[in-house]
Amino acid sequence: MPHGTYENSASAKTDTARVILYAEDDIDDRFYFERACRTLFKDFVFRYVNDGEEARDYLLARGYYRDTIAFPRPDAVITDLRMPRLNGLEFLRWARTQPAFEQLPIFVFSSLHGLADVQEMQRYAMTGFFKKPRDSRSWVSVVQQMVAVIRVHLDDRTHQRAA
Repeated sequence: MPHGTYENSASAKTDTARVILYAEDDIDDRFYFERACRTLFKDFVFRYVNDGEEARDYLLARGYYRDTIAFPRPDAVITDLRMPRLNGLEFLRWARTQPAFEQLPIFVFSSLHGLADVQEMQRYAMTGFFKKPRDSRSWVSVVQQMVAVIRVHLDDRTHQRAA
């Protein structure tokens, strides 16, 4: 799937829109996520990459993503775990070793949810974990909950910086 952007008309026109980078290789999961976001979130711009390697390139403004106007630094990242080239855990591990990204909110959105998986993600300071729904009807409510948590987290960070 090509690189993607979802901007609804409200968020595309404002400088206050928050940018969320979503690393997901599954075209169906990306479709359900995007469909859920279309009606729910007017204050976010979503950027999509196919795997952790592209997410890393995006954050480093490297290669295809070198235009920082077209690909602004995200306010938060959502990553799947199982992806080719660089998986979500490897991406999280890498990001936490980079001074520029060690505080970047990174949320894991995956069907994996075993205790060992969660403990490994916690070792690398994931900001939060959300389990992907099993059926297409549940995506809107799960994405709504996830983005509400992300919004609160980003609002708290904004208030902490202002204080």
